[in-house]
Amino acid sequence: MTIYRNTKAKESLANITEALIEKLPYKGLGQGHTVETSIGKSYCLELGNPNLPKLAIFHGGYTNHSFILYYLRSLIKDFHIFAFDMPGHPGKSSEVVLDPRDDSYGKWAIEAIEAIGIKQASFLGLSYGGFVCQRVAAMKPNLVDRLILVVSAGICPMNQLSLMRALMFPQILFTLTKKEFFLNSMMNGLFTDYDDELVVDFFRDMLLYVKTDQRQMKLSRKEEFANFSKPVLLLTAEKDVVFDCNRQEKEAVKLFPNLEVQKLMGQKHSPSVTESGRNFVCELISDFIMKDEAINEYPKKAES
Repeated sequence: MTIYRNTKAKESLANITEALIEKLPYKGLGQGHTVETSIGKSYCLELGNPNLPKLAIFHGGYTNHSFILYYLRSLIKDFHIFAFDMPGHPGKSSEVVLDPRDDSYGKWAIEAIEAIGIKQASFLGLSYGGFVCQRVAAMKPNLVDRLILVVSAGICPMNQLSLMRALMFPQILFTLTKKEFFLNSMMNGLFTDYDDELVVDFFRDMLLYVKTDQRQMKLSRKEEFANFSKPVLLLTAEKDVVFDCNRQEKEAVKLFPNLEVQKLMGQKHSPSVTESGRNFVCELISDFIMKDEAINEYPKKAES
């Protein structure tokens, strides 16, 4: 069984992935790992200086390691990064589709992390990846030193009305008509901004040729984190059409006793990729992990 509708699409998405990785400023410090788990092979790209603090990263839904690394590339200089491809998503891991309504993703992630040899690290998850990181923190809290959740799934239900209007309707119309107008409409609803044609090319092929799982992700419960008291940073986005930022914060306060929340003002579900926008988010993450400066409010108008 495959998640791709044809082999050409799989090859195209793999080529875009490699092109994005080639743009990263790691200068030969990268090493790919493929490890075996109970659901098949799992891929992880290791980047950065091994003497720096470990940071395990999990990407958003139906992208892969290249996307989150390209967005957060400023972190490579500060951390020893392990970026995982989630199974059932268009990356290099197994194409087995896991059930997001239970702990399958947590079980997989723990197996992959331990197979790589990580005993403890800070964990960062974007959207779907945030849900996976929560499963790890709930199931094996000693693995997690600090937890960073960026516009994270698994905290509160999706905002169905705005999600349908801004993302699902344009997506359906694009897959039916293949008209770029509807692709651009969907991208504009999801992204604060996007600066690379490779990103558009990836989403075009993904929407047309990848079979996506529409099941809702399991929501975290307070009792699951009874043994987890590590610091948690939640980054929400003011104009997120997927998750209501105020509801996210309200529910996260109930889940995590040691929580910091930062609302990215003017931002959508995929935060700004301008240099100032990216660097601001990376600085928030670095400061939080390294216990450096206090968190500042994102400027309402990002620099160009």
